[in-house]
Amino acid sequence: MTVLQILQILAAILTILTGLISLIVPRSVQGFTGLKAPGPRGLAEIRAILGGAFIGLGLLVAIPLIIVHSYLEGRLNVIRAHLEDITVSLIKIWKDPQEEA
Repeated sequence: MTVLQILQILAAILTILTGLISLIVPRSVQGFTGLKAPGPRGLAEIRAILGGAFIGLGLLVAIPLIIVHSYLEGRLNVIRAHLEDITVSLIKIWKDPQEEA
C-alpha cells in the first residue's frame, strides 16, 4: 500500500467521521461550516447532506481501497466511464442547437 493510498483512506475515514458527527449532533457543525439550522427542516438538511452524503462518499472511497481494491476498482471504473459518457451527452444535448426536422 502506497503513501497516497494511506492518505486516501485517512481522508475517507475523516469524511465518514464528519458525516457521523453531522448525523448524530447536527448543531455541532455550525462551528466549522457556518451553517445555521433554526428549525427542524434545517436540521434534517444538515443530517441528510452533511451526514448521509458524507458517510456515503467516505464509504464509496474507503471500501474499494480497504476491502476489495482490485475487484471493485474495475467495476467503479466502468461506472465512472458511464457517468462521464452520460454527462458529456447531456452537455452536448443542452449546448448544441437542435436541428428542425
